[in-house]
Amino acid sequence: MKLKTTQVFAAVVSALAVNYGVASVSEQFSVEPTIEQTLYDQVYQSAEFCNGQLKSDTFLSSFS
Repeated sequence: MKLKTTQVFAAVVSALAVNYGVASVSEQFSVEPTIEQTLYDQVYQSAEFCNGQLKSDTFLSSFS
């Protein structure tokens, strides 16, 4: 890599590590899914959604 490219890449890698709160992004780490991702996963996995029978009242009442 060219010197400028190497410097920019190092800055990006460093910024990623800071944003994810880890010492280095060259190591493996896991990120917790957001609440929205978890809710979407629950909806997609539900039998009602798979059968196309999802009703908004049923969906909303499951969260109350």
